[in-house]
Amino acid sequence: MLFQRLRSATLFFALVAGLAASACREAPPVLKVACQGDTSVIRAVNCARDSIERSGSPVKVDLVFDNAPRWSPAEVIVCTDAFCREPGLMAVIGFTSSDASLASARMLNRHEIVQIVPTATSPKLDDTGPWTFRLCPGDEYQAEVLASTALETLGAGRCALLYQNNDYGRELATLFRRGYEDLGGVISFAAQLGSGFDDPTNLDLYVRQVIESAPDLLVLVCQPEQAEVVQQELLRRGSTLPLLGSDSLGTHSALLKRIHLFEGMYVLLFYHHDFAFPGNADFVDCFRSNRGGVPGYEAALAHDALLLLHQAVLEGARTSEDIRDWLAALVDRPPIIGVAGPIRFHRGRQAWRPLHLAEIRNGEVHLVSDADQLIEEPNVR
Repeated sequence: MLFQRLRSATLFFALVAGLAASACREAPPVLKVACQGDTSVIRAVNCARDSIERSGSPVKVDLVFDNAPRWSPAEVIVCTDAFCREPGLMAVIGFTSSDASLASARMLNRHEIVQIVPTATSPKLDDTGPWTFRLCPGDEYQAEVLASTALETLGAGRCALLYQNNDYGRELATLFRRGYEDLGGVISFAAQLGSGFDDPTNLDLYVRQVIESAPDLLVLVCQPEQAEVVQQELLRRGSTLPLLGSDSLGTHSALLKRIHLFEGMYVLLFYHHDFAFPGNADFVDCFRSNRGGVPGYEAALAHDALLLLHQAVLEGARTSEDIRDWLAALVDRPPIIGVAGPIRFHRGRQAWRPLHLAEIRNGEVHLVSDADQLIEEPNVR
């Protein structure tokens, strides 16, 4: 009798243990991600989560948002510190600018939390640590494209150059100038604008010297807010000088507010809403349905960042360290296809993607280059 009781008790506890183990195995994996960005970025990330849920994925996506404008190093550190205090946080999507991304990357690497930077291009991000990945190639590539576009595509043998006084502006301007002159182009005038978005310091002087230097093209390496005050001064002086903007001018939400000023301007883009990559049409529809108009590249790449993190968890990643290793392994496996194109990381944990030339016509951004044309990837693994 005692033996039977012991045997029954053993079977009971074995059954309970088995059920508990089964429940643990069946618990859905959780992906907890923090995201910093404006309304368009948050809208795009929510669209990505909706897409994941509609797919029937077993992964539960838990999102933490900060949509306050974060530009100064002090503000970035406050935001990043709050993210690091989130229990169970596995990754951060952000920030949108190079300066902010650099400030946050150092802290996130110390806390060993994966960071996916959607749009920052500073080469300094390569040196922040093994936990930071970016979805855009560095300024070296963009400078090469800017130089060849100015000289070979647009036929500008003389360029004036105005650039923003921050890491992004100074680095890209230096690289562009070197590449453009190596191709045989002449820089007729160059000056750095103030660090603020609409800093008018010496603007009238700069614009007058730009015009007097008789360039074929003005290259702008700055934000749309700065480009606006430059263009207004050009128009005030009766200038019709053609403009070529770097990728920062393609920040869609900011560009649309002042697009009427930039008729005829050329700009480089990492993404366009007409791309035919899988899922992009659904993403654009989702973005529009939330009263967002059409998404820009900053929104699209934030969307792809969440899809990328989800794929890592879907394939077995359960910690931030697992995600880091999974992302690093994309060097040696077929790329993941996002709405903005293929994603595979190379040297410095940067993804490569082509830049596309667009022109502003009739108040809209139209692609000049073929949206589906994939330029050969550089040998940077």
